[in-house]
Amino acid sequence: MPDVGRLEEYVQLHRETGFALQSRHLGESLGWYVADGGPLNQVVSLWPYHDHEDRGARRARLQADEAWRGYLRQVTPLFDAMENRFLTPVSLAR
Repeated sequence: MPDVGRLEEYVQLHRETGFALQSRHLGESLGWYVADGGPLNQVVSLWPYHDHEDRGARRARLQADEAWRGYLRQVTPLFDAMENRFLTPVSLAR
């Protein structure tokens, strides 16, 4: 996600400001990771939602937060690309 050489800067800014803002509106994160192999300088964050409507409502509250918008103005220049994926759990029980 962040440009080459700027990953640590992004992680530090997210640690100091972004994560608390996200958590306030999105709830508890399932995990936050940086890539250690394959394409580097990538961040993966996992957030659980009940459904697409729940996600939309939580994300709307986050986007309405002026502190979040200020944080985005600070970190967006560090991004090269951003991607969202919606994952559906699969039961492996027989």
